[in-house]
Amino acid sequence: MNFLILLIILVLAFICGDNVLGVMGYPHRDFTTSAIYRLHPLSYVAILLLIYYFSIGRLQVSSLIRQMKNEMVYLTVCLIIIGYLQVTNNLNAVSFFLDALILPVLLSILLKLTGKEILLRCRNLVYVFFFTNALIAILEKLKGATLIIHESEWQFLGYFRSSALFGHPLNNGLIMAVLTIILFLAAKDNWLKLSVLIGGMLAIFCFGARGALLGVFIGITLNILLGMIGSDRQKANKNIRNGLLYLGLFAVIIFFVVSYTQLGDRIAALSHVDDSAEARVDSYAIFNGLQLKDILWGGYNTNQIDYIQYISGVEIIENFYIVWILKFGLIMTVVLLIALIRFLFFMMKDVEIEIKLPILATLFFVASTNNSLSTNTLVISILVLAYYLMFESEVLNQKELLFIYNNL
Repeated sequence: MNFLILLIILVLAFICGDNVLGVMGYPHRDFTTSAIYRLHPLSYVAILLLIYYFSIGRLQVSSLIRQMKNEMVYLTVCLIIIGYLQVTNNLNAVSFFLDALILPVLLSILLKLTGKEILLRCRNLVYVFFFTNALIAILEKLKGATLIIHESEWQFLGYFRSSALFGHPLNNGLIMAVLTIILFLAAKDNWLKLSVLIGGMLAIFCFGARGALLGVFIGITLNILLGMIGSDRQKANKNIRNGLLYLGLFAVIIFFVVSYTQLGDRIAALSHVDDSAEARVDSYAIFNGLQLKDILWGGYNTNQIDYIQYISGVEIIENFYIVWILKFGLIMTVVLLIALIRFLFFMMKDVEIEIKLPILATLFFVASTNNSLSTNTLVISILVLAYYLMFESEVLNQKELLFIYNNL
């Protein structure tokens, strides 16, 4: 990809969330409109780009098999599941499946066709996008009203929650948690690390996403623990010292925001087991009326799932694992999870274990607290883009870096 195409992809991924698309007349989150709008524009762009690269010979099936085995294994599993959805007459799940789960691998293929110097030129844009979403969230919370859409749908129990660029507060929280841990680990400058941590946490407070806060804490803690393993004593002591400093800062930010600002009102007031937490636990009641054979293979369409919810008394399924099991079955869900984790793990082959595991832990822990991964979320695509820009752009020797910076 050239610089302009990558820039378009980044704007679509990091700026054109559901709120922005809605204002532009593209009702991505409205499933009562035409099926054309159910796919995010970025999915269309990625598919068209791949078709174009195949047509001009830039990309060939043989090169995919030889050089992109990780992507091909994951893509094969996804295609098998789509075939399974066809057999079970459940293809109405494909829109979320394409956006949330297949788009990331398409982007990974495209990014591997992009020069490292182009990735490096776009690297700082991730910080711009990150702080833009955080600033919008903070301003919305202080104002008590949304800045992009006219009316807020996210008023829960009297607590206003920001919706910023990506719409639903929990989806926003998931995206910002993943970006916070990636940018925090990628930053070399301590002041930049500090800015990322503060900006990310304040935004998460504004979204009222308690699971996202805990996910970032887990990610940083895991990074500290893994940094102690296999390091010499001096490096291990430095990792512990720096890690404890940031964890201490984490605690100070939480105390200050909850005690002295209105940003954390929902988290402060609902820190106990409340209706939201109970709804997540109650979601498992949906399995009470199902037999093991029904759960193993699943294959329920949307109307059938609505009926199962009705007879089990579950109003909202606040857990993406449950949605996956109902749509794909337990066996297919396990296969898909393993394939997704494997894809992301081997995608990050060029970074240390103390970086890749905290990123994966943050993603899957926070995702486990809500149902975002059973919607048309771009969180995994954003993770893929952020990883390539923040870490793959560094896989250059010093002479190449000097040449690139001199020619920017």
